[in-house]
Amino acid sequence: MGIFLIRKHYHDFGPTLATEKLEELHDIHLSIETVRKLMINDGLWAPRTHKAKKSYQPRYRRRCYGELIQIDRSGHDWFEGRGPRGSL
Repeated sequence: MGIFLIRKHYHDFGPTLATEKLEELHDIHLSIETVRKLMINDGLWAPRTHKAKKSYQPRYRRRCYGELIQIDRSGHDWFEGRGPRGSL
């Protein structure tokens, strides 16, 4: 009975909201997991897939503790108008 109501009224809802509406409006008490499985089997809900991990460029160890190379070529008014604009 639940899947027919979901298909008719709540086909664009997620499992949690569909469960809440079934309880609230139709007095049908199902768990969220049951509704999720029903929706997946009926093709109304697609389970989440795992995201591919991003690959990052490695940051190699520095020769001295606390050493950090900062590269910034944007001009900034470091001298507050008393000298030319500079960059780090």
